[in-house]
Amino acid sequence: MIATNWPGPLSAPSNPLIHFSPTFSEYTQKVEQAIWWESQVNKNNAACYNNTRDAFEYIRTAVYTESGRNELNRVFNVQPPLGSNMSTIDFDSTNFFANLIGIINVIDQYSFDDRGPSTINSSGLNIANFCGFMIDPKANHTERLYNVYAWYYSWNGYSPPPPFDNDYWGDMDYFRDVSFQSGGAAYRGWMWLLCNEFGWLPTTDFGYGIFQNLVPLSYYMKYCQDIFDTTINNDYIETNIAATFQKYGLPSNYNGSNVVLPNGSLDGWGTIGCNVSDDAVHRKVRTTIGGAHCVDMYPYTQNTPGSVENSDVINTINLVKQESYIIKYWKNYELNKCYYKNRTDFGKYYSKNRADFGP
Repeated sequence: MIATNWPGPLSAPSNPLIHFSPTFSEYTQKVEQAIWWESQVNKNNAACYNNTRDAFEYIRTAVYTESGRNELNRVFNVQPPLGSNMSTIDFDSTNFFANLIGIINVIDQYSFDDRGPSTINSSGLNIANFCGFMIDPKANHTERLYNVYAWYYSWNGYSPPPPFDNDYWGDMDYFRDVSFQSGGAAYRGWMWLLCNEFGWLPTTDFGYGIFQNLVPLSYYMKYCQDIFDTTINNDYIETNIAATFQKYGLPSNYNGSNVVLPNGSLDGWGTIGCNVSDDAVHRKVRTTIGGAHCVDMYPYTQNTPGSVENSDVINTINLVKQESYIIKYWKNYELNKCYYKNRTDFGKYYSKNRADFGP
């Protein structure tokens, strides 16, 4: 088995390779680490981490001043404008922060993946180019974040970008539509899993990071309640997560065999995957340095014009190819034990037929 995406979520009926929790602050931590990594390995982007931290520190305080809100509303064209209802300014600000951080999460998650022009192109959506905007000396904190927003939407076919949607209740009406034909049907299904079975709510509850603890678990609890049912709370999700563990077991007890589990070092989902190899059961784990989500799933095209895919991807793909051949022949061995009585016999068979196992 070659596990991709999240490396093996529920891929083995008896045990998952992942951890479940109401809050998934580890995801945002990984995004922060990716920005830090880019600041360290690329001297041109050395200021990125500090500038990102300073920008979020600035907008955190800006939402609570009239001049700050006016600046954010003017630059981002926030709709409805921040401060239009001061009785809900705390929640409206959190919704604004969550939507903005969500865009950065997506940029990081698919950084350098060869999944299409928007991610593989040298000017496409990746953490290096994100940093390019965050170090722009001609822009202030708000303008840098807005330029990221505009750049993101330009790769999604918008020029100029749309107004910044901060209409929480309008979004709720969209996601409450239970029709399969609804444009929000897939996202509603995903949120049902998070609110009812897995948790994984992408908060920033992990201490004082560059995203300033701006999106607490309480925001996503309300999100779940408003989409589905007001009875959803932390106890409800904890209880359902316990049932999920009861069904699938603890990830630390995973004992799957003949499996390859690739991760990307930039991928937030890699934080809840299995990262322990075990030769005894032929379980291979590999982290692609500078790779992100699903990096091994796309064709490796190092020579694609404008490609910025990390060179370590080929090492992961070669491992996947090699182990696929080994697993294929090991399965054949298991089905023909009368010919191969033990692993030593298989080792001899493997050595003799090495060329058949690929690179």
